[in-house]
Amino acid sequence: ILRSAASVADLVLVPLLPTGMDVDRMATTLILLNDIEAIRPNFVYALLINRYDARKRLARETQEEIKNLPRLETYIAALTVYEGAFGKQPTALDAPRAIWQEIKQTFGVA
Repeated sequence: ILRSAASVADLVLVPLLPTGMDVDRMATTLILLNDIEAIRPNFVYALLINRYDARKRLARETQEEIKNLPRLETYIAALTVYEGAFGKQPTALDAPRAIWQEIKQTFGVA
């Protein structure tokens, strides 16, 4: 599914939880995305850290591990408001707005 979607997308955001297992499994995804990038020069992807909590060692280590990979500087914090928001109108929209601004500025999306 990822190959099919990424082969027609202009930009792919790869959600990444700051856990050892997610970082390890990300390698397979990156190989696939790099293969697509090799045949589609305008193809762009970026990692997006979700549930980031700066107090946790794994979160900081994840940030360090991906610092040389295509990634957004903005991340989605681990907030209780997100955990309880399923099925409700969202209220904490600062991070999504910041992510959208970064995407527009970095990748020229209108």
